[in-house]
Amino acid sequence: MNKFFQLIRNEQMKLYLLRSTWIMVGLLSVLLIGMGILTKVLDEQDPRLATDEWRTALEEENEQFEKEIAEDEFFETFNAGFIEENMFYLENDIQPTKYGALSFVYENSIFVLLIGLFSIIVAAGIVANEHRWGTIKLLLIRPISRTTILFSKYASVLVFALSMMAFLIVGLFVIGLILFGFEGANPMYLISASDGTLELTSLYKGIVADYGFPFIEIIMLITLAFMISTIFKSNSMALGATLFLMFTGTQIYVWFEKYAWSKYILFAHTDFSQFSSSNTPIFEGNTPLFSITVYAAYYILFLLLAWFMFTKRDIAGD
Repeated sequence: MNKFFQLIRNEQMKLYLLRSTWIMVGLLSVLLIGMGILTKVLDEQDPRLATDEWRTALEEENEQFEKEIAEDEFFETFNAGFIEENMFYLENDIQPTKYGALSFVYENSIFVLLIGLFSIIVAAGIVANEHRWGTIKLLLIRPISRTTILFSKYASVLVFALSMMAFLIVGLFVIGLILFGFEGANPMYLISASDGTLELTSLYKGIVADYGFPFIEIIMLITLAFMISTIFKSNSMALGATLFLMFTGTQIYVWFEKYAWSKYILFAHTDFSQFSSSNTPIFEGNTPLFSITVYAAYYILFLLLAWFMFTKRDIAGD
């Protein structure tokens, strides 16, 4: 086991010696800072919402929304939702949570896609590059089993993905704290339930859902890229195929949803947010247990295929 963790440590050192890794970190940092500044500049939240005058502020805001709708029906699509939210607070005599660091984290979960992209790039190259650089033979002549070597590389990709996710969340929180302050120990926000009604829920719960559910999908995409890279020794093939499936996976299910076997398509089960109170399952009758089972089956299959090809391959000609 010590050798396994030592290999992971070595892989992490190799990753952070690459210029590409620091380009990813730098790009993410610039984007987060830029989003913080942009949000600050465009922030139009009425300061009265954080005072005892919040009711007056919401009433005036609704009047403005209704005036815009009266002048142009185009605004009805956008403003109707805002009016409904404001009325919820007014009718229930609940003061809205002021905008702060946690709200900034919650609103910018879209950056999880970038973490997925970076992680897939690493997963696609961590084995294939050993073949491309000609270092695979030096790696395998060490007195360590191929299984240990392979899974130390896979674990290293997961560590990288977790590290980048932590960097994203902490970075957003720090930037939000500097620019917007902290909204309190137990902030709440409004969500639309599956029956169309509005309900208050914890902002912490929203953050966990918006970052946790996509990360589950990222793990599967990492595993897929890792498998393709290991089997075909090509990072470009692994990267291209995985990114294609990343952006079209749900559509692939839609193409075949009329068939009974479509419920076994992987990408009908990678998005676990379908089981949250504000959403409905992708197909009727789907349950969390069934999705977990299908997800686990694909996950194990991808790892077994990668393991089989890596441990049985003759590298004499590499």
